[in-house]
Amino acid sequence: MISVQPNALVKNLVAQFVEIGVAQYDAINVIDNAMYNRLYKKMERIRAELRKMPGDQRRALLPLLSHPNVQVRLKAAHSLSCALSRFGPQCS
Repeated sequence: MISVQPNALVKNLVAQFVEIGVAQYDAINVIDNAMYNRLYKKMERIRAELRKMPGDQRRALLPLLSHPNVQVRLKAAHSLSCALSRFGPQCS
């Protein structure tokens, strides 16, 4: 079995987060609610994975606040507001 470095795993999860955010943007533009909902669930799993890593790695989404895609920025901002607030555990 190949061991994955935690840093590489975080980078991979952030890249997936970006891909899903862009796909959500596309789903919104063509009003494909079913697709958006599937993507939302995938993004939630990524967010949960980042959250349960040592040190709550949702902070790795910080550079996405300057991403060219508005949906990626929005979802990153929401994730970060949850990670950095005192209500973090209740925020999803």
